Amino acid sequence: LCKHAYGQPTAYAQNGRRRGLKGIIMTCHSPMPDGFSSSVRMSPEEFPDYVELVQTSAEDIGPAFPVRLGLESDWFPGMEGWLAELHARADFHYILGSVHPFLPEYKDRYFQGDVVAFQAGYFGHLADAAESGLFDCLAHPDIVKVMTAHDWEFDRLRGAVDAALARIASTGLAFAVVFVTQDA
Repeated sequence: LCKHAYGQPTAYAQNGRRRGLKGIIMTCHSPMPDGFSSSVRMSPEEFPDYVELVQTSAEDIGPAFPVRLGLESDWFPGMEGWLAELHARADFHYILGSVHPFLPEYKDRYFQGDVVAFQAGYFGHLADAAESGLFDCLAHPDIVKVMTAHDWEFDRLRGAVDAALARIASTGLAFAVVFVTQDA
């Protein structure tokens, strides 16, 4: 339902079982209100369908291979109430928190022409997301590096990254990291 993936949860679960996984958590991108980044996520009206798809997959696969209900929820300043209400609408097993700096809504609000300030702000938002208490884990915390690879110089951001990591560490939240190379 995220509009940039294909297939059904049951097929993902079957493939995971064939590859030796012990279970799987589905984490489709959360719906957001008022058409926020609607081109890359389910609509609020589709949310019940998502929950049903995952539940049906769990029933189809059976208890020997657990299929769990998860969500990847975007943290965006001012939307905390929306996310808290959304997370209460289903019995989730795991919720990934993410900040997507490449979304037009994010760039429009936070990119003011200074790429280093934008990158530093992103890491501050990751820490804000961790401190919100809305998530079990933060997804792809280095995605801003991939998005702004041509302007990435870690030494310019060391202070902002260190401060964000200290804040995140104090929450005890984990990271889900995907390593991407320039050749990927």
